Amino acid sequence: MKKSFLFFLTNLILDENLQELVVSEREILTEIIIYIREVDCRKMFLSFGHPSLFEYLTKRIGYSNASAQRRIDAARLTQDVPE
Repeated sequence: MKKSFLFFLTNLILDENLQELVVSEREILTEIIIYIREVDCRKMFLSFGHPSLFEYLTKRIGYSNASAQRRIDAARLTQDVPE
């Protein structure tokens, strides 16, 4: 089995890099949730031929059922609790 380039990183560097990636992931996920909220508010999924936001996210965007539902729940929660 071929070793990943990560194999050559020290434990400290690997840990630091992972922490930075997680921060970036959270920032990106926050932006995605905001976009999903806007798609939902505009009912934009209808213009792409999807009867629901869920179908739009699973069929057009490519999320799994569970991932799509979690993001929809989060997006709708931000409408109720913007903080």
